[in-house]
Amino acid sequence: GTSQRAKEVVAVAQAVLRQLADTHLPTKPEAEHALPRDLAAKMDPDGLCVGGHSYGCPTALIACQLFPTLFKAAVLHDPAVA
Repeated sequence: GTSQRAKEVVAVAQAVLRQLADTHLPTKPEAEHALPRDLAAKMDPDGLCVGGHSYGCPTALIACQLFPTLFKAAVLHDPAVA
């Protein structure tokens, strides 16, 4: 459910941060699971944001709750309300 998706969001965010921190990891577009060099050069590891729309909003909120120091901001658009 939502908790599993939130854990997946956190795992991807952590993988991105590891790649930004390790200059030895591949950053070529043709490398599997790699950030393009020009994108990686523009990313701020201290300013990672998470976003969600509709039912993605609870996923983003749970990801922030699981790891409150991982994301600097959350952008929530048209959250689903039950």
